[in-house]
Amino acid sequence: MKALKTRLKPHARTRISKEDMRRLCESPDISTLVGLRDAALLATLASSGVRASEAAALTREQIVKHSDGYTLLVCGKTDTSYRDAHLSVEAWQKIQDWITQRPTESPFIFTSFPRKSALPLQSA
Repeated sequence: MKALKTRLKPHARTRISKEDMRRLCESPDISTLVGLRDAALLATLASSGVRASEAAALTREQIVKHSDGYTLLVCGKTDTSYRDAHLSVEAWQKIQDWITQRPTESPFIFTSFPRKSALPLQSA
């Protein structure tokens, strides 16, 4: 990675303000299953800074509770071992909401749907 630093584009990153990030995270319609999942995914990405591919591969076992909050154990494309990434309490709660409402059981947190399923949540 160090050898490639000189080849990186200087303006390849886009700055997102806190207000824009909050607006983006609150944009999914949480009255649908897809919206509930997307809200949890966006909150996870925003609070942890993990790559999308790392978030897609997350399992419940990779969430670790500490006395002061939560961390994710992630191993990305350039990592040789697992590293800790901060997870906000808000993101953790959205993940829990998604896991309790999703229609299928899976070891992975962010599951997809076998068919287009933006249906309203079923009330219990």
